[in-house]
Amino acid sequence: MKRDEVRVETLVELLDRKKLDALLFIHPENVLLSSGMLPAASFTVCMITACGRVIVITPWWRKESVQINSWADRIFTFNWLKSLRTVNPVVSLNTCLVQIRRKLKINSIGYDGSFECFMPSYTPSTFFSYRGFKVGLGEIFDKAIDISQDIQQVRAIKTVYEIKMLKRASSVSEEAARVFYESAKPGVREIDIAAEILRVVQTQAGKNGIKFTYCDPPQITSGSERTLYANVPVCPSTTKKLKKGELVMLELGGCADGYWFDLTRTLVVGGRAKTVHNEMVAAIKDAMKAAYSAFSQNRRTGAELTEAAFKVLKSSGFAKAIVHGIGHGMGFAYHENQPNIGLGSKDVIRPGMVTSMEPGLYLPGVGGIRIEENVLWGENKVTVLSSYYNGLNGWPIK
Repeated sequence: MKRDEVRVETLVELLDRKKLDALLFIHPENVLLSSGMLPAASFTVCMITACGRVIVITPWWRKESVQINSWADRIFTFNWLKSLRTVNPVVSLNTCLVQIRRKLKINSIGYDGSFECFMPSYTPSTFFSYRGFKVGLGEIFDKAIDISQDIQQVRAIKTVYEIKMLKRASSVSEEAARVFYESAKPGVREIDIAAEILRVVQTQAGKNGIKFTYCDPPQITSGSERTLYANVPVCPSTTKKLKKGELVMLELGGCADGYWFDLTRTLVVGGRAKTVHNEMVAAIKDAMKAAYSAFSQNRRTGAELTEAAFKVLKSSGFAKAIVHGIGHGMGFAYHENQPNIGLGSKDVIRPGMVTSMEPGLYLPGVGGIRIEENVLWGENKVTVLSSYYNGLNGWPIK
């Protein structure tokens, strides 16, 4: 697999700034960042040396897959689950690291020791118990420091290759949106819409060069009460049947080959929107445009973009319907902690960042409407990766 030279260079530059011999990546998202491969097995880690050499350590049965799906220069394996003999994978990983240290004379490393979990997915980011593994790093190397924050800053700026992969993921989200609009009809249960969306996401594997797809359980909420909650993880899809004229919302996070999309669409069941619904959607779309315009005018902190969007929502008469910010970082995860686009955020939105853009309005007695796009921020230019239908009616017939 041809490697992303720009990404490897940024990581080598980080090594140089921190005056380290190598970087060690434990978190699955960061193994993808550094090797081009989302690990499909626990106890797979990646190391990048100061000369740009990429080394992957993995269980023996993943060696061929790593060779095909990553840009690793060298692969170390260990015999976990190869026989009935007891093999401690953490001890085996440490043994491999001792060999690498001796062979390449690596004395100091930085690693991603802080595993974080961001809403709306409550799935833990950790993929193996690594407390003992972290302790072992301090025993193997003269210097082992947690540089998670630095790694997050580096990965917030996507490379051309990563943007290409995120655009491909958007093709999966478009199919999910299409199924949502086509399935959300009077009398259909929320869980049946969710199941159909899950099916179509899974069947996108094999298309457009995508090897595998995944999504969190699709969250379908309908009616004036269930769409009123902005914190949709507390509102999983239920057996409730959709009623004509009510709002129904889709919140979906998923990925193609480890690169994530984050999608929200809202429609009116039966396609007959009320005046207030149309006013809410118009205000939300105008708020998005205001944020994009502010960015083009060099107002680039998360707070500045949010203030521009909120000004529009408030001037449209919806001040009391605002309950959350307008975006967050994304790409290697459903939610990334950098940058945050909300009030008080000092995070600067830089060219190459990919974020959500998701203003929402929530009115008691009416319900909530949120539209969420995936946005690439460029040089005074904004590209909406999810530039497909986002209205209140059914999926347009071509």
